[in-house]
Amino acid sequence: MLDEMKIVARDYKDVSPESLLKMATIHGARALGLEDKVGSLEVGKEADLIALAADATSRPLEALFCKDRATVFTMVAGKVLYKANENLKREAC
Repeated sequence: MLDEMKIVARDYKDVSPESLLKMATIHGARALGLEDKVGSLEVGKEADLIALAADATSRPLEALFCKDRATVFTMVAGKVLYKANENLKREAC
């Protein structure tokens, strides 16, 4: 899914990073009729998320689409599935 988001960000410059993230999360969940379970981080919803390496000075949403970022954490339904070494090198965009 992240690769598809990067393609849209690259090819459709008029789509903001915020809009693109919503398309891939809450709007996708609504389209599937699952917005009461997933698509946003809220009390009572399943905690499905990933964390990607990023530098502290970049704009987080823009950095998400600028290059490949190492996955540092993955959680599905509130269960941690993956946690990378906490000493990962973080690259600037």
